[in-house]
Amino acid sequence: MKVIITGSHFSPAYAVIRKSKWDIVVVGRKYALSNTQKESFEYKLCKEKKIPFRVLDVPRFLRVSPVRSFLSSISLFKAIKKARNIIKEENCDIVLSFGGYTALPVVIAARTLRKPVIIHEQTLGAGFSNKISSYFADRILISFSSSRKYFPKNKTYLTGNPIREELLSLSSISPLVKTVKPIIYVTGGSTGSMAINDLIGKIFPSLSDYFIIHQYGVSESEIKGENYLGKSYFSPSEVAWIMRNASLIISRSGINTVTEVLYLRLPAIFIPLPHGQKNEQLKNARYAQKNARATYFIQEKIVPREILREIRDKIRKGRSTKENEAIQKSAKATDLIINETEKLYKKTQEKRSKGAKNI
Repeated sequence: MKVIITGSHFSPAYAVIRKSKWDIVVVGRKYALSNTQKESFEYKLCKEKKIPFRVLDVPRFLRVSPVRSFLSSISLFKAIKKARNIIKEENCDIVLSFGGYTALPVVIAARTLRKPVIIHEQTLGAGFSNKISSYFADRILISFSSSRKYFPKNKTYLTGNPIREELLSLSSISPLVKTVKPIIYVTGGSTGSMAINDLIGKIFPSLSDYFIIHQYGVSESEIKGENYLGKSYFSPSEVAWIMRNASLIISRSGINTVTEVLYLRLPAIFIPLPHGQKNEQLKNARYAQKNARATYFIQEKIVPREILREIRDKIRKGRSTKENEAIQKSAKATDLIINETEKLYKKTQEKRSKGAKNI
């Protein structure tokens, strides 16, 4: 079975890639942002793991300006045409999408070529791209029951949100650093966050009691100091070691990060992306605050001394003892997504077989 995997949310996609036994081709963006030559997380990881990767440049959907929206639409049609060519050349059996703007043209192209499509929604609600993709999808998989109302009931299934295998596995990973100080993991997501990088730079002199591991992304924001390790990119196994051994995480509140933080019961300080789709990251942060030892700060209202107070308080209290049932179920999400994808493939093959016999 040959599967094209696409989508902007690559952490859950990679969990499926690692565990499945499919012949896989990834379709996605080569560069993290349109204005940079820094390689995207998915491209870098696929290159490192020798996973076949086809580059597809896709415009972001700009709904603020009518002119920009029109130009984005023209670029989208070009992306759909290229996606069709990729699907034909790869001769895939099924398309599995993990949402985001990079996935939509692949989903539409697959439908025009009568290829079965399955999409996965990671968030507590529904992403703009997945709402559109749901009209072209044969099956829709959701991470939280709160997403059901956004999709057709007859083809929507609850699977949970995949957690990277490295976090689930108890196998030993070589230590990234050797320190007796509590570790604080700072990350702005795969592309990084200038706001979080600037904040850590300001408060770093007051963090001498801790060891800072900093994923700063596409910007050059490395800090000089003895109790500091900074990199633009950490591999999945490195991130697994960091999160298992960290006393606190300071990060954006993307749903994949929130899921893993809740699963590990890791104390967290979230700084939601200010201009995310319908305040999605703010909703994620509030969800985490209700279900774990987590708090959040609005980026524009951050006061460094308040952040420092929260850091000390969270590390002193340690990991939460509270278990979130929905998040614990996500430990099985990867298997459920693989099973649903294979079931759709078999169903499609049976229909085609019956159709051929009736000719």
